[in-house]
Amino acid sequence: MFRRLLVSALLLSAAPAIAAEIDWPQQIAGLDGVTVGCDNANMEKYAAKLCSDMTGHVLTELGKANIAAADLGSWYSHEAEEPAKPGTMATPLKVTIFVRATDSNGIHAINLRSRLSVDYAQAVEAGSDGPARKGELVLWEGSTTGSGPRDALAGAIVKAATEKLDAELKRVIEAWPSTR
Repeated sequence: MFRRLLVSALLLSAAPAIAAEIDWPQQIAGLDGVTVGCDNANMEKYAAKLCSDMTGHVLTELGKANIAAADLGSWYSHEAEEPAKPGTMATPLKVTIFVRATDSNGIHAINLRSRLSVDYAQAVEAGSDGPARKGELVLWEGSTTGSGPRDALAGAIVKAATEKLDAELKRVIEAWPSTR
């Protein structure tokens, strides 16, 4: 038991990998708001609370910065698709939280992933003569995974995942055209 908790603590406290700095002013140029939603793979109360805690935090931070944001809510990924963006936003930055968890013989594990992305209906690589493609451009993604007692684990996962997301969200807020 102690060994499993120690491994979980190490996973939660590990420093994020150093990645190339994102040029946020360039990446968010032309975006007209932010959508926030949660893709939940678990039909349990604690998983719904993880979604609510994470999306609520992001919406609060965007609200403080006066950035237009729409709450897409959460959806059970095994039965529903991501809700459509609101008609008031043509090209929003998407903040998506993904909740995945297991309970195997009383051993709990949670993976909480955050993604900043943009959907494109007709994306073309710069300088390419190739055909346009529909897709999602992932600008940043962070993941936090751990295992241990479910009640303690959920809070620790949210704390660690929020710290990772906040570091990037702060850069987005600072670069957002209306906040300069």
